[in-house]
Amino acid sequence: MLSPRVLQHKNLTLYLRGLIILILLLLTVPVSADDEALARFVSAERFYKDKEYKKAIEQYELIIKNGKESGQIYYNLANSYFKNGNYGKAVLNYERAKRLMPRDSDVDYNYKYVLKLVKDFGSEKKGFVIKIIDKFTSFHSDQELVTIGVTIGFIAIGLYLLFLFLKITLMIGKIILVVLSILAVIYMGGFKYKVQNQVGTAVILDDSDARFEPREDATVYFKLNEGNRVKMMKFEGGWVKIRRSDDKQGWVQQINLEGI
Repeated sequence: MLSPRVLQHKNLTLYLRGLIILILLLLTVPVSADDEALARFVSAERFYKDKEYKKAIEQYELIIKNGKESGQIYYNLANSYFKNGNYGKAVLNYERAKRLMPRDSDVDYNYKYVLKLVKDFGSEKKGFVIKIIDKFTSFHSDQELVTIGVTIGFIAIGLYLLFLFLKITLMIGKIILVVLSILAVIYMGGFKYKVQNQVGTAVILDDSDARFEPREDATVYFKLNEGNRVKMMKFEGGWVKIRRSDDKQGWVQQINLEGI
């Protein structure tokens, strides 16, 4: 039985929110492209409501292919894939939605729900400090980390120049500059850490065998479920060496996974 909250995609509030986001995105492109993307979005919503999930997927994919992406569109696309029974693609697009809308409760709930269905192996084991860093960076989108970090940095530089010009040497002024500088480093460092952590992350699209070597007749080492998350480590002749969260490594065919 499907989770009741997966059906929230039909909710009028989500529809309006997605529509508003799409309209804002369209303000930056030519009018003809605007009309086409908006028409596709409306069509996708209608197909979804009519339970024609494949057609909804087609429309959302075309919107993204034409350069109009947002967290809401990825979320809608993930829901459509989920309803169509494509759990691998659902996980992939929930991941993409989470990166753009990291604090959205509906995305988070549906994402965790589908991970349970695909029997995901979970995240890698990490120490306490790394877990804190992960919590901090996952709370913000990449854009937020950069914007906040750069803004704080400019404020710190501006205050430093102002204090220099006014010859302010109060201790409180120095403390403020130090705090702002530390915050700027934390946010920019968080962005760098998050980007590096995302490199090579992929989702298995179909149930696959991970083999000891990159060839069809090689011995199967372990199984991978559709929707499992892995790290891509090496490419060789249509094969990818991947690492699972439990550190098991094996070779799978490149067509069976997609980078986030």
